[in-house]
Amino acid sequence: MRFLLLFLLFIGAALVWQGCKTQEISFKDYKGPKLIFGKGGGFTGAVDEYTVFPNGQVFLKKNDGAVTAYAKIKKKKAKKLFKKAIEMNLMKMSYKKPGNMYYYIGYKKDNEFSKSTWGREKHLINEPLDAFFKTFFELLPKNKPTGVSSEK
Repeated sequence: MRFLLLFLLFIGAALVWQGCKTQEISFKDYKGPKLIFGKGGGFTGAVDEYTVFPNGQVFLKKNDGAVTAYAKIKKKKAKKLFKKAIEMNLMKMSYKKPGNMYYYIGYKKDNEFSKSTWGREKHLINEPLDAFFKTFFELLPKNKPTGVSSEK
């Protein structure tokens, strides 16, 4: 009887733990808000675009359209990024001053999308956007992508 009780408690604890675990969302199917951080240009014109979901999932999209699941950031830190985006009013911001090498931040929520682009030359830079951009890359795990999504 004691064994059965311990077994049931173990199973219950495992189910609770699994239920609290962050659920993975596919890049293709996700419909909620997303932050997009990208950089590109230069001689090759290559673009790297990182998409972040509020649960901390990060995806990397390359020029060929292939989307790769990147190592996650902590959910708490991802939520702070979204909070900062709202505080900065990114949805209403539209800064367009790209340089040869350019950087951008996009914010998509519901059917609305806003994107700001800048270069790093003195006359092109937007300091608050650039600081937010750098904050994201400081949070981004330095790991290699964890897997490839079939979505292009």
